[in-house]
Amino acid sequence: MNLEKIKQALEKPPALDLEENKLKFYVLVYAKQPTFATFVGKFDLKNGPVPRAGMTHAEFLKQVTPKELYATSGGISPMEALQAAVTNMLAQEIIKRGLHDIMDAKSQHEIQAIRDRIDRELAALAGKG
Repeated sequence: MNLEKIKQALEKPPALDLEENKLKFYVLVYAKQPTFATFVGKFDLKNGPVPRAGMTHAEFLKQVTPKELYATSGGISPMEALQAAVTNMLAQEIIKRGLHDIMDAKSQHEIQAIRDRIDRELAALAGKG
């Protein structure tokens, strides 16, 4: 046995400590930290899925989702969206003007007449009157 190795081992703190009737173990591990490439291997993650593998979730959804649901408008044409926006704007104006008139009304009879006018104007806007 080499006497120098024994001296060096005795200079290090003990691996087993018997204080307070408890065993304490100290271990030092020397190893290279694995890189991401170690786990990935030769798979080309930049250019797509692994060859000859199962389909991805996106491919499955593309296959089973009806094409009508891909449109961003949800099946509403641009003209229909414009008509809805204009109708909404006009309805808000009718209601705002009516509420302003109700605040200026002096009797319950005037308030009821304004409410009836609002109802008629909204019905006409909706094409029911």
